[in-house]
Amino acid sequence: MPVYFEKDGRRSRRLSLCEADYLEEPLDDWPLNGDRDLGHSMRELRREDRSWLTHHSEWKTKSGVRVNDRSVHEHSVLCSALHWGVCYDQLQVVNCVSLETINARRQLIEFVHEGYPEQPRWDAAEDWLGTRESRTGSLIDPQRVAYVAGKAGQRAKILEVTMKAAETQAAWLRRSPPTGAAASGAGAQAGKKSKGEGKAGAGAAPADPS
Repeated sequence: MPVYFEKDGRRSRRLSLCEADYLEEPLDDWPLNGDRDLGHSMRELRREDRSWLTHHSEWKTKSGVRVNDRSVHEHSVLCSALHWGVCYDQLQVVNCVSLETINARRQLIEFVHEGYPEQPRWDAAEDWLGTRESRTGSLIDPQRVAYVAGKAGQRAKILEVTMKAAETQAAWLRRSPPTGAAASGAGAQAGKKSKGEGKAGAGAAPADPS
């Protein structure tokens, strides 16, 4: 964007004039999750003829949060950063990851205090900010985590199949031998067959020597 100066040589441009020149460009490598929100915030401020500084003042007055609360001080810093990025640096803020992150944090503060000014809940902070941080401070590649999880799943599947095969084999080896009438019947049948074979052998005619 072209940089505008006032008559005394100072860099300055109103938010309403800057917003008219914004053009959100598609960026395939945009690092934050979710849609961009800064363009929407800028349009709302322009339509109401407000700046980021006046927005902070109004939120501090209407939100019900104590003026000495940490969130009020942080909100002031975030809105000031957005104000200078728009009016002094005159950046294409809708394409700036840095300012998009600042605006996401600003929205999060306002959201968690809405309706509960004294008891904010930060449960969905990672979703608002579009990034996930480790609670333990570790630095681990999500792709590596997915790879390891996939390998662990494969090994677990192989182990499951192996255990099922071992259980089936053990059940076969533990099977009970025939008992009772079935066993007696099988023994008697075997005895009859043996006697029959003996009689057949005894009654056989001798071979003709000639």
